[in-house]
Amino acid sequence: DTTGELYDLENDISETKNLAKEQPEILKMMQDKWAAWCMEMYNSEDRGPFSKEYFELLGFGDGGYRLD
Repeated sequence: DTTGELYDLENDISETKNLAKEQPEILKMMQDKWAAWCMEMYNSEDRGPFSKEYFELLGFGDGGYRLD
């Protein structure tokens, strides 16, 4: 299953119930926000562990990034 994972940590701290299929719009919103943050970091000045090399390993910069 490559849908992704989404948990309600306030009520399910052990992450036993994956809500990804029940709430795909929230999962998509969070994936989009994560991807936007990663691209922002990729395009900014290198700092700490968040260097261009780090994000290139994730597939940013060449369009190869995937969450699944």
